[in-house]
Amino acid sequence: MTVELSVHELRAAVEEFFADGTAVSETRAIADGVADRWDDRRWGLLSGDLGVGGLVVPPGFGGLGLSAHHAAVVVEIAGGAVSPAPVRSTLLGLLLLRAGGRGRASSGASPSIDCLTDAVSAEMVRELYVGVAERSEVVAVAVRPGDAVAVRPGDAVAVLDGGSGPGVRVSADLPAVPDVIGAHHLLLVADDGHLLRVDPCGTGCRLESVASMDPGRGHARVLLDHVRATVVGRMSSRSHAADLASVLVAAEQLGVARACARAGAAYARERVQFGRPIGVNQAISHRLATDVVAVEKASALAQRAVAAADRCIPDDSGGLQGPDGTETLPAWAPLAAAAAARAATAGAATLVQVLGGIGFTWEHDAQFWFRRSRALGAWEGPPERLDEQAVRRGAVGLVRAVG
Repeated sequence: MTVELSVHELRAAVEEFFADGTAVSETRAIADGVADRWDDRRWGLLSGDLGVGGLVVPPGFGGLGLSAHHAAVVVEIAGGAVSPAPVRSTLLGLLLLRAGGRGRASSGASPSIDCLTDAVSAEMVRELYVGVAERSEVVAVAVRPGDAVAVRPGDAVAVLDGGSGPGVRVSADLPAVPDVIGAHHLLLVADDGHLLRVDPCGTGCRLESVASMDPGRGHARVLLDHVRATVVGRMSSRSHAADLASVLVAAEQLGVARACARAGAAYARERVQFGRPIGVNQAISHRLATDVVAVEKASALAQRAVAAADRCIPDDSGGLQGPDGTETLPAWAPLAAAAAARAATAGAATLVQVLGGIGFTWEHDAQFWFRRSRALGAWEGPPERLDEQAVRRGAVGLVRAVG
């Protein structure tokens, strides 16, 4: 049975966790070369003690079985705190696992592993769920356009060595996978929608750290050479997985935008020049107000996208809550991502400007919001391209329908 936990209660608890500013200190430690990645102890507190790791894990596997909306709230707050913790990656992996459990075949099914559609490794699925919910394990996901994994005829094996279940052997060059260094599981989405689990520390898997504008979000090139991959689910299509990823990226960008707007407004109230707060100057107050409007617009679109995502994920009974979200998610996801990207990049730029000279220095934390906003924007691509994608997918009709 799903635990009842309101979004407001969850938001309050997670905000309290990040209120001490430790997250940005972790990110600064990575930027200064003092640390390599997130702090395992802090991740354990967030994932295990606070329960974020088990948030969307089904109750039968030790989790709370909550919604994508709850996951998005956590990702948003973590983004606003510029936390280096693998929150988005791990929650995305769990949501994909739940959505992929529906096992719907796509029209372009691969003949090499189509026979395994109904032979998902229950053992590995359980290991993933329980590992995150009870042991605070980390899941990395390769779902960007350049991360496609093609499974060729002859790659399938009915049972992998060691009896871990149905799977394939894959070879791929994934250019930049976030949070994979230090992860316990790597999820791949095959071209035909099969969800595959790979051991990122296993034989045939090589990780090469790559530079990122955001020091708090480590990326690595992943080279797979005939690596064992276990089938753990099947998405309706690869683009469906990418859309779910876009929803959480939009949530993180929204968190950055909201944090920048709050920080800028707070400084404008406190900083006094010529005997009065700088916020009384129209050049500053109008720019901050414009950013707040952008945040609210992004928030509204993000809520629509999250609602559609929730209707793609089965509940405890295996059914869907309301109409199938796969019909509307392809349009809402890029709309939300575009609005959140604009709000985050504009908000971070405004914050630096409002802060004045100190905002441009290494010593001030504004750089980390600025860096994350740009890095996330590069992940999704230009907002204009996302707008075009949304229009091609029927967004105009959706927006008109909701007024």
